[in-house]
Order: sequence, then structure tokens, then C-alpha cells
Amino acid sequence: DGTSGLLTWTPSADQVPSTNSVTVRVTDNGTPALSDARTFTVQAKRGSPWKYVAFNGTASSSTVYIYLTTPGEVYLDDLKLVAGSVPEAGANTVAGGDFETALTSNWGVSPNHQGSEVIPSVKHSGQSGLHVVASVGGTTRASSIYQDLNPGLVSGNPYTLSFWYLPGPKDTSLTIVPPGASHATVKKSGTAVRVFSNKAADLVAMAVNAGTYADGAPEVTPIMPWPDPVGGFRLRYYAMSNFPSLDPSPLKMRIFRSTNLMINIFKPWTERRDETKLSPHSH
Repeated sequence: DGTSGLLTWTPSADQVPSTNSVTVRVTDNGTPALSDARTFTVQAKRGSPWKYVAFNGTASSSTVYIYLTTPGEVYLDDLKLVAGSVPEAGANTVAGGDFETALTSNWGVSPNHQGSEVIPSVKHSGQSGLHVVASVGGTTRASSIYQDLNPGLVSGNPYTLSFWYLPGPKDTSLTIVPPGASHATVKKSGTAVRVFSNKAADLVAMAVNAGTYADGAPEVTPIMPWPDPVGGFRLRYYAMSNFPSLDPSPLKMRIFRSTNLMINIFKPWTERRDETKLSPHSH
């Protein structure tokens, strides 16, 4: 701004994330002209996807319920319930609302939320957060994650509840399409990812990085086709809610294999991998 001197810059999508060196130079109109310059660094970072919620009301019971009204999942962290009308002002009446210890240390868990757990890979702050998973929708104690507060709330007094949440994937599924002509129609908002093997030569040739693999990528283990699927080739649909992971690690991997592809669907991971625990391997 020529009047105020305010500098603004909105990075484009391909400039995030990035680190940028910016030099500002000022010159007056004297004779001889005097000038000065300063250089500083601007980092363009992605905004946090976590969302904050706070609302107040009057106490009618001393039990806190966490549940989803439909099957699905969400990530939750830093849940606080304080006396008064100001969020986070005062002592938190909820034990373990930071979800830094095992879920059952402070909370009861109903059968429809048994897939819920405290995980280190997705959190708003601290070392871990709560991954809420509902197999069916909940309503109250018998279908929720719950805690009886001790000491209890004062009935009729004002309290304020606040928390951070990260929406989980909705209707996550995997569809394996048989060989031959096909088309996909997306009827609502969301993310659709199509994965092809190098057996689809016509599509490989259209890839923007086709030249990188023109030599056949000898450093990559070649695909060894599996036997034809039981029941023959056909459209196969897998809703992830029907396939809970048995993986003990925070990634919760679920691996699916088609004739010439292996797909690994796992939980979001926002931490840097420990490079000392990685090992060369192939599938």
C-alpha cells in the first residue's frame, strides 16, 4: 500500500508450503537519495484443519457424553467444561479431556463406540488425541463414550463446554473395477482417487511423469499377477467401516489385493516417521 506501507501477499496453492526470502528497500527523494534495505524470511504453511467449538448452557446432569449420531468417525482433543460463561476460564471439570492416557482410564465406552481409542498420530496438542469411531449412531449412555463427573456439576448453574475436532473421512470405501471399459460418476462432494497399475499401458502413456518410468523402472519390484479372483472378475465394493483394522500400530493398516495391485488404507499420520525404524522391503 503506497500510503500506509502495508505489504500483503497471498500465496498460491503451489507455493504452500514454502520458505521465502523477502527484501524490502526504501528510498527517499533527497539529493543524493538515501536508501536502506532489510531482508526477512516468510514461511507459508498450511492452516490447521482442526476446528474449535465452544458453547454454554446450564447444568442438568453431571454426565458428559461423546457420540456420533450416525456411523462414522471423528478426531477430538482438548475437551474442557468449566464453570461460567467464558471458554477455558477456570478448572476443567472433565478428567482426561486432553486424552493423554488410555481412554478407559477416565471414560466408559459403549459397544457401538468400542472402536474408539486414544492415538498419538492425530492430535490437536500434547502427545495424543481421541479417535471416535461409531459403528451405529448413539443417543445417550448406552450408546456413547461417557464420564460421570466427580465432583458433580451444580444443577442450574452456567457452564461452558469447548473442544477441538478434526472431521474424519466420510463413507470411505474401496471399489475394485474389473478389466474392460468403465466410467465413474461422482454424485456428491468428496475425494475420489483412481489408482492404476502399469498394466494399463494406455493410461501409463498419458501420465505426466511417464518419461520418468520409460525404462520400466528396474529399481521397482515388478508386479507378479495373482490368480484370477474367486467368482471371476466383477465389480467389488468394500466399505471401510466393515473392515476394522487388526494392526496394533497407530497406522491401523488395512491391505487389499487385486490381481495386479495392492492397496494399503491406513489412518492419517501427521508425525515424521522415525528413519531409524525403516527397512528396505518389497511386496
